Amino acid sequence: MGGASRYTFELALGVKDTHDVQIVAGGSGELFEQAKKAGIATVSIPNLARDISIFKEIQSFLFFVSLFKKEHPDVVHVNSPKVGGLGGLAARIAGVKKIIYTAHGWAFFEDRPHYQKLLIRFFSYVTVLLVTKVIAVSKKDAHAFDGWLFTKNKIIHIPNGVTLNAHVTHEEARTVLHSYDIPTRGMIVGTIAELHNNKGLTYLIEAAKDISDATFVVIGTGEEEDALRALVQKTNLGARFFFTGYIPNAARLISGFDIFVLPSLKEGLPYVLLEAGAQGVPVVASNVGGIPEIIEDGKSGLLVSAKKPSELKTAIGELLKDEEKRWLFSAALKTKIAEEFSLKGMIQKTVAVYSS
Repeated sequence: MGGASRYTFELALGVKDTHDVQIVAGGSGELFEQAKKAGIATVSIPNLARDISIFKEIQSFLFFVSLFKKEHPDVVHVNSPKVGGLGGLAARIAGVKKIIYTAHGWAFFEDRPHYQKLLIRFFSYVTVLLVTKVIAVSKKDAHAFDGWLFTKNKIIHIPNGVTLNAHVTHEEARTVLHSYDIPTRGMIVGTIAELHNNKGLTYLIEAAKDISDATFVVIGTGEEEDALRALVQKTNLGARFFFTGYIPNAARLISGFDIFVLPSLKEGLPYVLLEAGAQGVPVVASNVGGIPEIIEDGKSGLLVSAKKPSELKTAIGELLKDEEKRWLFSAALKTKIAEEFSLKGMIQKTVAVYSS
């Protein structure tokens, strides 16, 4: 599951014993499968999709209004930009008293043309006005509308959280990776990501060209997969750079990596870095979004500039050559995750918003 889907599922799982919960989402993917296994009710929105379609948006909006009028929820909690606007307005019309929106990274912080950023920021502001409370997963996102009219005390910061429960061992994870025809005898630099432009994977490929003493592994699928595979072949990295495609519960395999790398151009507060920290894997990541709130450069990992393959190469190379530094960084990050990014704390703070 992507970050917003995982967040939705884990919140629902955390409150299902004390609240009557329904997960409402487009499609019928892993979110619905996990919810079914956990005994959480689900509702599929037939026409909700990522791409913009005015006709489908109207249908989705009417679906929301009908659903909310039928169910009379005490709280509606929306978790994506599109659903934030459509669901927020529908909840207002249906008379829902508490409408919560979680910002998993504002889209106007993405690398886009200026006019697009302005439009997206305006519609994001409208969403903020529509809902009763906004939860921002990063401090940066929490301050995105400081000084704007009618936003004072409306946006609060509640970071994502994970557990430090036992994960699969390094050897077990390596066995699974080997089943995908990945050589596992040497050092592995890996990442888990949806394969689209925001994840900066082209820059990781550029950096990997000059790192001969490691195997690179990317777990995930997405619209850029074919282009990324073609770039790997073009740069003659086919023997050292691997794409596994979709793997269920992929986060459990982070323990099989020697270094976790996240070269993103834009992030909110990425779960994968919290998982890497919880599993004791050292991190190299871009200095964007909420990532510096997780990684303290030079103390609990290494931060690099986005779109700078030369910096990625240097940072990855530094950790590959220094086992003691890898251990020190991973230990410091694991302690920080335990103290500041617990799943229990995230759920408790969110329930407090529901009850306020």
